Amino acid sequence: MPLKISAPRPDAGSRFADRLAACFDGVTVEPPLADCQASIDRDGALLDRVLESGRRGPSIRLWRNRDCLVVPRALTRDPAFARAAETCPLPVVSRASGGTAVIHGPHIANVSIARPVEGHALRRYYGPIVETLLPALRSLGLPVTVGPVAGAHCDGRFNLRIGRRKIGGTAAFVRTRRGQTATLAHASITVEQRHDDLSIIETFEHALGHGRLYDRDAHGSVGAALRGEEVRGEHGAGGGEGDAYWEADGAGTGETGQEWA
Repeated sequence: MPLKISAPRPDAGSRFADRLAACFDGVTVEPPLADCQASIDRDGALLDRVLESGRRGPSIRLWRNRDCLVVPRALTRDPAFARAAETCPLPVVSRASGGTAVIHGPHIANVSIARPVEGHALRRYYGPIVETLLPALRSLGLPVTVGPVAGAHCDGRFNLRIGRRKIGGTAAFVRTRRGQTATLAHASITVEQRHDDLSIIETFEHALGHGRLYDRDAHGSVGAALRGEEVRGEHGAGGGEGDAYWEADGAGTGETGQEWA
């Protein structure tokens, strides 16, 4: 029997996205498109524009998507993928970056930041998240840091977290064209938790043959943080710039995809 998907306040993601957009000059929130995949594919178009324009500063896209399960494009080549997608209660779409399956929906705010980079260090690829997005989130009263969260789904070195709860996942991909390299780092921020999400991800990954169970207490939301609800194991709640946001160590899970043209 298909899972019944719970619904947080339908305007939760929209209201937070509008507040976040106000932190950036000239940025407005893109509403969901009819086609979930088309919303995701606009990230590639943004990265192409950065490569073609030669612009040095970050280009920011703030957007929302319809209910769907988003997986790395490489995962669609798994022999079990078609069957897993068929049994998923949400449309399954793909992205260019690495990592594992994540949920999009009205309770999620998506941020994509593209900019040119030099070199191929993983930390450079995620620079836009640390240098552009985190200060904006902190200005809204969210003491966000970047680092791993034990027990969280799609865990990696560049989770957005408050205390020891993950409130957002990040991934990145890189394109090189005519000697120019640019990165697009994107984040999916949980504005309000929808308790079916982890069950949907676990069921999908189990159908692929490499699933696990995730710790519900390792996940949080913007709404819970702003309401002052308890966070697990306070960590990195102070201010800071640049390297102060980073945790030095932590295992990643293949967060980056590369494209060469």
